Amino acid sequence: MDSMNRKMRAAICEWQVHVEGAIRRPKQLHRALSSSAAGRHQRNSLRCVSLGIVTTFLICVLIFLGCDEFVCTSFQALQSTKIVSRRPAGSSVVKEEAAAAVPLGPNAIQEQSCAGRYIYIYDLPPDFNQLLVENCGNVPAWGDMCENLSNQGLGAQIELPENDSLSETLLPKDAWFHTDQFNLEVMFHERLKRYPCLTVDPKKAAMFYIPFYPALDLTRNLLSPSMNLRDRLSERLVGWLQGNRNWRRLRGQKHFLIFGRIVWDFVRKEDSVNTWGNVLLTLPELKNVTKLLIERGHTHIDETGEADSKMIAIPYPTSFHPSTDLEIQNWQNTVRHSKRDLLVSFAGSSRNKNMSGEVRGVLLDACETSEHCTLIRCTHQTCVRTPQTITELSLRSVFCLQPSGDSPTRKGIFDCMIAGCIPVFFDPLTAYEQYEWHLPADGKSYSVYIDGDDVMQKRVDVMQHLALQFSAEKIESLRETIITQILPGLVYRKPVATTAAAAEAASSSSSSSSSQPDAFDIIIQKLLARFRPESI
Repeated sequence: MDSMNRKMRAAICEWQVHVEGAIRRPKQLHRALSSSAAGRHQRNSLRCVSLGIVTTFLICVLIFLGCDEFVCTSFQALQSTKIVSRRPAGSSVVKEEAAAAVPLGPNAIQEQSCAGRYIYIYDLPPDFNQLLVENCGNVPAWGDMCENLSNQGLGAQIELPENDSLSETLLPKDAWFHTDQFNLEVMFHERLKRYPCLTVDPKKAAMFYIPFYPALDLTRNLLSPSMNLRDRLSERLVGWLQGNRNWRRLRGQKHFLIFGRIVWDFVRKEDSVNTWGNVLLTLPELKNVTKLLIERGHTHIDETGEADSKMIAIPYPTSFHPSTDLEIQNWQNTVRHSKRDLLVSFAGSSRNKNMSGEVRGVLLDACETSEHCTLIRCTHQTCVRTPQTITELSLRSVFCLQPSGDSPTRKGIFDCMIAGCIPVFFDPLTAYEQYEWHLPADGKSYSVYIDGDDVMQKRVDVMQHLALQFSAEKIESLRETIITQILPGLVYRKPVATTAAAAEAASSSSSSSSSQPDAFDIIIQKLLARFRPESI
């Protein structure tokens, strides 16, 4: 019964999305309604201004549900709407946001370069993405998020005074931003809009992107006591997708969705006001969708009893967003020649022991009292508002301690590695069992692992271990692996238009150092391989 009620609510929400979208963007009304089963049967009648039988039925349903005010407003808007006829299949017209970055009518060279690499982006109503960004002010418990979401999700640019020692280190200056750790959905979408192998023909598509911003939606409603409010947009998304013929044809296969928050924020199972998150990742309709998150879960299993292979962990965004290969190469040289006068460092704050165990607290105390360790006790001002503080500390350090945060992973992993600092892990879930697409399988090739239980039981002195057990040659080998092999694939480049040939070279596993794939390129490469017919 609960499942039936949820599906009914989702279906009603789907219609509401279509009508709301028609009011805001009347030119897309016919396309939106024709993607649902009822809409297809009525498409001929929708070519006139008349509301028709289907819409009349919808009005009755909404009035019955007590939505008469919404119906009146919608009816008045639709009366003044001129319906535009549907474009024929195979039309070369692309969405406005993609048209600025992707040339219309791909030529033969592009067609050849894009073969097997086309991506179809669903044209979701703006409620699922654009309006979440535009309504960035006065977010409950978070305040104004507009600055964080500026510059296509990169945040405000870091501006340093000329007398700051880092002003000649963090170069180029227009590549460094105050990037929020939860902004990946917006950044990824903006970058994908400029992907040269987009298509409006679903038959050509190798995969399908669902441009929903679940982290932004959840952030706005996370502390709300209303479970319906937290889950509302997630259920509307399912309703909208189920009305789409491409979704129904593939049943969610070859589809992917980006999550800018960790898995635990989307797996609520109990309707308690004291329970965290929403239900998005528990909805059975999305079981075939590949979910890309900044942290995946290992307690979530699929129908085979194995860990859910549809969940993939991808890097947190850092503050560094270069535009070109040259900018990455120059930064690699900066990192390689940085003077490292600190053996060990730790930037962090205390956490609830129930969340991160006792390891973090033990390390905080040990670092504070050790001559080998430099500690920065993070506050919002010192580490979030001024991310260059972490970059400077990492550039000066040989080893950077990376205990678990509120969950097994933390953004500091990537902040330290892009600065050439060797990460020290205490739990395999922090990195080794997470970022398999972006980090080498052999963790010993780029990091140090010390068992967290040994730290808590004081069976190992972390500072002495790091000071005595690693030769200069070994340290140099670890750091060079990070700088040369890993660093380029951890950064998300600034969104710029690229050619099909350049994108193909960047996404190729055999690409040369002159076209280094970044985190985005690696994700696209891995997804394309995952969705090849023989892989499905």
